[in-house]
Amino acid sequence: MMRVYIALLAVSYTFAASSATVTNMEDVLLQIFPDVKTNLALRPPDLNSTQVAVNMHILDIYKIDDEDQEFGVSMYIRQRWTDPRVKFSATNPDITHVVLNDRDKLWVPDTFFVNERRTKFSEALTENSFIKIFNDGRVIYSTRVHTTLSCPLNHAKFPFDVQSCSFTLESYGHKRKELEYVWYEDKDFPVTVGKKLTTKPFQLRGYGIDACCKPNALCEYSCLTVDFLLSRRGFGRYLLQAYLPITFAVALAYLCLWLRTDWTIKVFLSAVSILCTAILAAFASSLGPETNDCTALDAWGFWSVVLSTLPMIVLIISRLLTPKVEEAKDEKLEKGEIKESLLGSRVEKIAIYMFPLIFALYNFVYWANYANRMSPENAIADERKVIVLDP
Repeated sequence: MMRVYIALLAVSYTFAASSATVTNMEDVLLQIFPDVKTNLALRPPDLNSTQVAVNMHILDIYKIDDEDQEFGVSMYIRQRWTDPRVKFSATNPDITHVVLNDRDKLWVPDTFFVNERRTKFSEALTENSFIKIFNDGRVIYSTRVHTTLSCPLNHAKFPFDVQSCSFTLESYGHKRKELEYVWYEDKDFPVTVGKKLTTKPFQLRGYGIDACCKPNALCEYSCLTVDFLLSRRGFGRYLLQAYLPITFAVALAYLCLWLRTDWTIKVFLSAVSILCTAILAAFASSLGPETNDCTALDAWGFWSVVLSTLPMIVLIISRLLTPKVEEAKDEKLEKGEIKESLLGSRVEKIAIYMFPLIFALYNFVYWANYANRMSPENAIADERKVIVLDP
């Protein structure tokens, strides 16, 4: 009998404790959301601007579109601020905060992406967002966002290009004197990036953050910016499909000068080489994105066609300097004609040794100009903080 009494007493105590917890939580919510006392949809009353600290975790950078010049980012973004109106006290010391899933119950910053094209909040099963309110008035608003942002791309160095894509956070309706964004300064970097990114055909080499409105600058709106440095991958594809075939076509045009055959055959083979080089250059140009920029691949094709025409020009000059001799006439030529014939042959011999030097010089200038990739520190040097990733 005594055991049954003790068991009933324990159950009654547990039920009473749980009821007290629920009552305390209800009291907390009544403290935070009174019926008539205050309007929490308004910005927290403060003589100074409300400071919103921001940090984020980049889940993925996807859909880097060369033609539409945009990129997609999936991220968690967290905003922290203090609202003295939502302070509360609970008799239960375990209740230090409450979590809400409805952001319409109190004021939240009207943050938006300045260069946004499309944004979607994640709603897998339920909406991926919450608001955490602490007893001292601190508020954390966390949400998962999928956004597509504009990114002006410069394709002048394609396929060696390094692109810088960024996005900017700003308040839509509150000026700087009312709301100020700052990066959340903690032991971790305010922006972190996931290890597995689908940045094809690019590779993330680094990123930087900054406040685009400096403390002493005269800015109307406060804003934060994140900059990503992306380098293009997959050069082997362009090497096999464009650079090597065009190089072989130019070499074929050059080898026409070595042939010891009739002038007409050499001219015909040189013309075929020029045509092949032009076709390959057009194909190489089609491998790049549709852009108004003259790309490095376009420059390679154009100047290769120019170099492939030089043997044809040499053959024509050599022909003009060599007198035409009919087979029916005597094989002996006059001294002046012999000099002209030797002069035409000498032009071809000089060209045979000069063309490799010209092509080597062209390659040196081309690869030195286009193939060097800028370092992340130099590319995003204006940012306050830069993170360089391993290649």
